[in-house]
Amino acid sequence: MRSALVGAALTYVLLLAAPAAHAARFGIADDAGKYAEGDASFFRQVRALGMTENRITVHWQPDRPRTIVEKAFLDRSLAVGQEEGVRVVFHVFALSPTAMTASPDAVENFTSFLELLAGTYPEVREYVVGNEPNQPRFWQPQFTPSGRGAAAAAYAELLGRSYDALTEGSRPGHPRDRARALRQGQRSAVRALERVVVAGAVPARPRRRLPGERPAAPRR
Repeated sequence: MRSALVGAALTYVLLLAAPAAHAARFGIADDAGKYAEGDASFFRQVRALGMTENRITVHWQPDRPRTIVEKAFLDRSLAVGQEEGVRVVFHVFALSPTAMTASPDAVENFTSFLELLAGTYPEVREYVVGNEPNQPRFWQPQFTPSGRGAAAAAYAELLGRSYDALTEGSRPGHPRDRARALRQGQRSAVRALERVVVAGAVPARPRRRLPGERPAAPRR
């Protein structure tokens, strides 16, 4: 198990956006801890390797949009991880490549599911949304009938809606607490996306200002 964890650590280093004064946190992406049935050995080995993060998958099922599948596993792994000092990050996506595009209600249902997760597990403060949308294995369609790229714009819309879902509300422990700390890094990411929009790769979309962000000064 230890050699497997070392290999995973080499292929995945979790660098979360944080203020410059904070040290980077290192972790792995491995579901072994989720299925460990309450056994703490996995998380102890993660800590022994000097890491404090573990990203685990949470699958969304469009036919059961309000159901947290594998909830019992999540409940156990979060409790054990917290006890062993390992922060769990949720990687949320659907297994079907057409899950977000087959129904006009799919994105709304998915973001409602994110809100459900945030309310059920307030101790989880970081989320990864979607999985390799540039690959047809995970996102379809990739192109419009005329051959123009479709996946990037659709995924950008999903990210914007997901951010809104995870940062709205005022319940204790809501990811909005993290939004304040991550504001500077997110602004940089937003600027990068806006440059893509200007280049014409993604259609422009009005976006919600980040918490505490002032309106941009008009251009002269």
